Amino acid sequence: ILCDRSAGTVRGEPNTAAAPNAMQARVPLEPGSGTGEQVRILVVDDDSVIALLLQRSLARLGYEVAGVASTRDQAVEMAQRTQPSLVLMDINLGPGGDGIEAAEAIVRERRTPVIFLTAYSEDAVLGRARGSGACGYLLKPFSERGLHVTIQMALERYRSESLLADS
Repeated sequence: ILCDRSAGTVRGEPNTAAAPNAMQARVPLEPGSGTGEQVRILVVDDDSVIALLLQRSLARLGYEVAGVASTRDQAVEMAQRTQPSLVLMDINLGPGGDGIEAAEAIVRERRTPVIFLTAYSEDAVLGRARGSGACGYLLKPFSERGLHVTIQMALERYRSESLLADS
């Protein structure tokens, strides 16, 4: 699933705000481009072990972790406060809302690319996710390489759509 244009116009405004307690790292948006642009990722997962593993994987891959949220409301609030470049979102966030609802709010309010990172592959869940405006869908378990490729593709797609929307 790539970025859903029906979710609204996207903006490609650079973000220079720093997140408190974030791991600092720089990665090119395109492999080998050498641009060194910093990519800040918000991790949203209600399983603290998976969230920690994601943080470690992202750090090894050279990304900055903008924050970690475990509920729908935390995810929306942290996306507004930390202004990440991208959000990695689990679909099942327990009681009080799910990741698809959080993604819809984040895409609507912040125009931030979201990648679902989930164990759910049923058609009904995929259909809901497709309509959320998310830029990607990665099934658990995942490899670090698969995570990196999915992030890079989502960022490039988002950047391309932003340029088109601005022209």
